[in-house]
Amino acid sequence: MSQSSTVLIATAIVLGAALSSSAAAADDVREACQMRLVDSSADTQAASVLALDARHPMAGVDWNVRHWQDHRLWISLDARNEGDASVAVRPEIASPDVEGTPVVAGPVWTLAPHASAVLRLSAYIQDDAKVLTVRLRALAATPAAAVKATIATECSSHSFKPGEMAPPASALLDQALKFYVNTEPDPIANPPQVFEFLRTQASGAQGGVDVAWAMRSLMALLHDDQSLVESPGDPVPAEAPPHPVAESTVDLRPDGVAVVRLRPIDESGDDALARAAAHLHARLAAIAAHRPSGWIVDLRELDGGNPWPVLAALGPLLQGPAIGAFTARGERQEWVVDRGAVRLSGQAPFVDLQLPPEAAADGALAVLIGPRTADGGEAVAVAFKGRPRSRFFGSPTLGAGASTLRDQSLSDGTRLRVVSLRLADRAGAVYRGPLQPDAAADDAAEADRSLRAAVDWLNSRP
Repeated sequence: MSQSSTVLIATAIVLGAALSSSAAAADDVREACQMRLVDSSADTQAASVLALDARHPMAGVDWNVRHWQDHRLWISLDARNEGDASVAVRPEIASPDVEGTPVVAGPVWTLAPHASAVLRLSAYIQDDAKVLTVRLRALAATPAAAVKATIATECSSHSFKPGEMAPPASALLDQALKFYVNTEPDPIANPPQVFEFLRTQASGAQGGVDVAWAMRSLMALLHDDQSLVESPGDPVPAEAPPHPVAESTVDLRPDGVAVVRLRPIDESGDDALARAAAHLHARLAAIAAHRPSGWIVDLRELDGGNPWPVLAALGPLLQGPAIGAFTARGERQEWVVDRGAVRLSGQAPFVDLQLPPEAAADGALAVLIGPRTADGGEAVAVAFKGRPRSRFFGSPTLGAGASTLRDQSLSDGTRLRVVSLRLADRAGAVYRGPLQPDAAADDAAEADRSLRAAVDWLNSRP
């Protein structure tokens, strides 16, 4: 174990003891409370409904919380999708006048058409807070989406000192923090200050919902937008629609440019994965025999699936053998592709096509990415980063695949999904969010713009 890991764990244990000693045996006493808008008169109550649609994808309120300093506030958003299309919504909390406090985002919940769900938020009002902002944001809402959320609030019946909380919440927070510290791959700068921040955010906590929002505050402070916390009783996300069955294609354009459009490989079992990889490799080899003037690898529909058979098939295009890595706290585990075999350095292959030596396709290559490039698709994209004579076109990827998540359930059923490994390219760059294109193009406005830009770049090269 590294020295930095030991220090972090020791700090977490010390904090756990502090949390336990400051836990209050306070009853879970709440009372309904009326919050007032910052710009309202004394006898005017705050807006009680947030309304969202495609034209207005975000709605929020700014509350005057001077009267509730050192109290805990519980917020319920009874959200209903009144439209005919599913819509994903995300609640957010901010204390804009408290220095060093980030915007804290809750989990993304998907509401099916005409479905409703209660979103539960929780926040500690610090002694220097004057304003609390609560927002609900619709993500990629379509014209058929329309959401209304009714707000209800409860406040603690008494104030809490920083770090004071109910014993069950203290125990949960201790579990959550230790798992986070032992799992998160990036060293935490100034752990005592960070953990003191968490201790303050957890003040007044009574149970799992409060602990979840305290942990989200910690993740926001550390710019960790990939780890997740799910509380018992949270709305169950709507099931994703079945993935359309579509095969990857490899075509040669009349101008001599080869286009590889990749789709997910969701086969299970070693034999099925090897067959899928061999089929894709055979298509690539057939086109490569025509000596294309350049290559385009389109990852805009590669939104998941197993990346290893894809990488095994793409070996000649990747110019390996080292094409990327997993990284965590200074440790690096290389991805290696050689003769149709893809493996982590020093381990057995995930897929092995047992190919004879092949000439590398060392010509210019363009990679197309977009918001649907996700999970395994982002790993494939990273494998092309640092390849000579290569350029990325399109728009940023989803960002969720730039890490590997590890799950842990706390004693009350709260579930943590914490980043344990990050993706790194062959040059050593580590990715903590969406991959960015070298040349941006708005695919939503014009579907073929990225493709045309990539073709023009390839054809302009000597």
